This record gives sequence, structure tokens and C-alpha cells, in this order.
Amino acid sequence: MTAATQTTTASRTEADGHRGTGWADLVWITWRQHRLALAGTGGLLVLTAVLMVVFGLTVRPVGRYGEFDRSLLDLTQYAIPGYAALIAVFWAAPLLAREYEQRTHLLAWGQDVSPLRWLTGKTAVLAGVAVVYAVVLGLVSSWLMHRLRAVLPDWPLIRPFSGHGFESSPLLQAGYALFGFALGLAVSAISRRTVVSMGITLALFAGIRVFVIENLRPYFMTPVRSVFPLGAEFRPGGRDDLFVGGGMLDAAGNEVDPARCAMPVGPDGDPYLCERQAGAVSHFVDVQPADRLAAFQLIEFGLFAALAVVLAVVTWRVMRRSPAGSVG
Repeated sequence: MTAATQTTTASRTEADGHRGTGWADLVWITWRQHRLALAGTGGLLVLTAVLMVVFGLTVRPVGRYGEFDRSLLDLTQYAIPGYAALIAVFWAAPLLAREYEQRTHLLAWGQDVSPLRWLTGKTAVLAGVAVVYAVVLGLVSSWLMHRLRAVLPDWPLIRPFSGHGFESSPLLQAGYALFGFALGLAVSAISRRTVVSMGITLALFAGIRVFVIENLRPYFMTPVRSVFPLGAEFRPGGRDDLFVGGGMLDAAGNEVDPARCAMPVGPDGDPYLCERQAGAVSHFVDVQPADRLAAFQLIEFGLFAALAVVLAVVTWRVMRRSPAGSVG
């Protein structure tokens, strides 16, 4: 056999090996390995959706906060922010770490499939299903919020900019799920220890979400400021607006530190004597109008989608630099 024939035969053999583990095979393997998590989460999602619908249909407009089953409210309060955390901690965080701990990566990443190809196949399936589930949750929870607002318009818990009201969006739920999956995967690739990955992922996911809610979300756009004369009756924005802050201003428009006035009422009965002496001439209130809700949701989705892309790049670089046989 000539050298050319040997080269051609080797090339064909290599090509046949790669064709032996195609994308369809990776999808099937992923389903076989993760069918319990996929089916279990799907079943839990269906049950949650049914109970949310029951909640919306059975709530009664009794008093300001209505009459309903408290357990259904608790379910809603946990499900809306908790789904993406579940994906991050229980789907993504163990994905690579468990392979390294059990040394099954030595078998999975053989000559016919590279680590990156293996990871791409698994990520496409799991992240895709996670996003589909998230969209379903977002649709059902969005319907529930609209239903509750129609029945209980004065309930602060379901206002558009409240935590549950704001995050009950298919777009946002998809963004949170993508971010959670990418975060868990990146931590898993770096730590290579299942329990450690799950703990770090949970801490980082919760910390980043809280940071965005408290420090970024209220300032996605410049707040609208309303100014009222000192002592005049004023209303801090509309019912559905997001209150950002308020205080007092001097004649030049500078904020006056309220801590400078310890006495609530002056000696002559003037409740604003101290404030006037400090130079205050007006109140101000900063709000985000309710008509900015869709824009804010789009901005937050973009933020978490961008974070997911960055984390995916981190995972790709770690996997590319790590030898297939390394345990870490």
C-alpha cells in the first residue's frame, strides 16, 4: 500500500469517526443523561402554571388586598424569581464539575468528539429547553399579574415596577435563565467540584440579581423629577410609578441634607422652620413613570443577555485551555 493510499484511508477513517458522533447523537446523549432533570423540571413547571391559573381565577376582591389562598401567593413569590436560580444551581453548575469528579470526561471526550463540541451540544439542548420553560413561566405569570391588577388595583405587591410585577415577563424570564445557565456553567468549568460549584453559583446569582434590582434598575433612565413648594401638599408620582427618591431643594436647586434638622417642629409651630433656615424652599420627588416599564424590561434583558455572552466566552476559554484529561 502506498503512502498516498494510507493517508487517504486514514482520512476516511477519521471522517467516519466524526460522522459517528454527530449533533443528533449529542442531542440524544444529552436527553438520556438529563431526562430526569428535564422531565422533572417540566412537570414542576406545569404544576406551577396550573396553580397560578387557579390563583388568578379564584382571587376575590375583598378589601384592599383581596381574599385568596395564601399558599398560592407563596408559590408565585418563589417561582417568579426562583426558576432561573434553579437552572443555574441544579442544571448548569454540576454539568462540567460532575464529569471531572467522576472522570467520565475521559470517556465522553474521546477522539471522535472534542470537549468543545461535546459542551456545545449539551449547552444547546439544556439552555434551549431552559429558555422555553422560562418563556412559559413568563407568559403564565404575566397573565396572573394582569389578572390580579384587574381584581386588586390597589395592591402594592403587583404594581408594574414591584419585584414580581416587573419580572413577570417572558423576555426577562428567558434572560434570567440564560444568565443563570451561563453563570453555573462558567463556575463549573473553573471549580470542577460539584458542591462547590453549586454553592458559588447560588451566591453569585443571588448577589448579582439583588445588585441589579437595588442599584441599577431604578436608574436605567434618568428619573423624572417633580418639584413642589415647601409645605405644600404633594403626591410622589402616580400609583404605578417607581419611586426613586425625594427630598428638599434650596433656591439654586441643590439638595438640602435632611439630617441637619433634628426637630420635627419649630418653636412657633412651623413644621418646616429648620428646613427653611437651612435654605430649603421646595420638595422634590424622583420617579420612573409606569410607561417606561417595557423599556426597562428590555434594558434589563439586554444586561443579563450580555452577561450570559461574557460568561459563555469565559467557559469557552477555560475549556479550550484545559487538557481533556485534567481533573483540576
